[in-house]
This record gives sequence, structure tokens and C-alpha cells, in this order.
Amino acid sequence: MCYGYNMDDSERLAEDFLRKCGFKDVVFEPDGNVSPDFLCDGRVAVEVRRLNKSHDDGGGGKPIGLEVTSVPLLKSFRKYLPSLGPAQPSKPCVFVNYSFRRPVPRWKILEREIDAILRPLIETPPEQVRTFNLEAGNEFSITVIPARGRHEDFFSLGGYSDHESGGWLLHDLSSHLKLYIDEKTAKIAVNRAKYPEWWLLMPDHIGYGLDEFEQGLFGDADDLDPGGFHRVILLDPRDASRSFQVHPIASTVEANADE
Repeated sequence: MCYGYNMDDSERLAEDFLRKCGFKDVVFEPDGNVSPDFLCDGRVAVEVRRLNKSHDDGGGGKPIGLEVTSVPLLKSFRKYLPSLGPAQPSKPCVFVNYSFRRPVPRWKILEREIDAILRPLIETPPEQVRTFNLEAGNEFSITVIPARGRHEDFFSLGGYSDHESGGWLLHDLSSHLKLYIDEKTAKIAVNRAKYPEWWLLMPDHIGYGLDEFEQGLFGDADDLDPGGFHRVILLDPRDASRSFQVHPIASTVEANADE
């Protein structure tokens, strides 16, 4: 059972996820205020660590999570690009990357200018990579890339660059995963031999779980060292039923699957 005393939002999300995995006995802080955060069915020790970054808003206040800006913007692009129409058999599809620096204008302001750039490309797709700098926003640009193969939509999101985060989404995600895995591996060292299996659950406030396309790109490009963990799993912080197992690579997670 899980008593839930003093759990933060990440730990509550993790508890929900673990129960959805099918574990019957989920104990919070089985050894007190030390690793692990959870013990499942007496055999799987679980650590939880929020995966995010922060920036200074320049106003002298508390640092603001990068996701406060990046996630709504990413959601807007994911909704907007498919609205421009499906792939056309006679024309190549197009990947769209965007790059930005804070502060970012409201989406309605950005959308008007992005619309004026992308809609003409439906009639005349780009033959090479092109970058357009928007007048709105602070160093906001759109890069269009001719796509190989067929895709469902004419325009698909290829990635984005957040100047405050220091890199493209997947590179940024990978570098921080490695940093935090090392951090948590050191933390569990004292108790690691006590339990036969260790999982690291990370509510993902950088990529928000990644969609299927992004998961495929990550799996193709990354060779993640799991440190002291048998499984490393990203959780969508908005929905405990959405997860991405980055080690071993798998799009779904089963509680009793063999290693």
C-alpha cells in the first residue's frame, strides 16, 4: 500500500503510473526519507526525479520553468501544422523547425506571421532548407526542410530550439537525462544492493513524453547509459498513462516484463 504522506506532484504522478503498471503493493518511502522513493511488490525500487530546466525572468523573482513558455508553444505548433492540410501525393512534405528566445508573443500574433510564410509553400514546396526570421518575438525564426518519404500531414514538426535551454529538444533531453541519471545513481549507491531491481521515473517537463515521431528519433540517435537503473522511464506530467521508456527503449511499459 502507498500512504502518500508528504508526496509532491511528481511522486503522486509516479504512484499513479506504478498502479497503472499493475503493481499490487506500492509503498512510499519504505526505508524513510532515503532512497528509494517507492518499493513495488517488495522487489522493484523506484526513484523519482523531475526532468526540467529553469530560467531567470529578469525581474528579480524566482526562476521560471522553461516549460511555462515552451510547452504551450509546442502544443500550439502541434495543433496548427496539421490544420494546414494533409500530404499531397504529387508534392514533397515539409518539416518545420522553430527557434525562439524569451519573451515570446502570444500565439495569435505569431500565427499570423507564420501563416504568411507557410501557406505559400503548399503551392511551391521548398527545394532546400530555408530559414525565415519573424518580425514578432525576440529572435523567433522558422526553418523549413524538404522531407523524405511520405507523411500524414503536409507540414510536420521536426523540432525546436529554445535559446535558454541551450539546444534542440532531443539533444537537450538527452544531455539532461544523462546528468540526472548520474545524480540519482550516486544517491542510490548505499541501498542499491538491498533490492533486485531499480527504476528511475522522470516526469518530463522538457519533451512532455514526446510523440511517436520524436520517440523514434530519440531511439535512433541515443545510446543512453542507465547508470544504476534497470529501467529509465519518462512520464508525461499531464497524464500518467503516457510514458516513454528510454532504457531499454520501448514505447510502452509492462510491470512484469522480463529484462
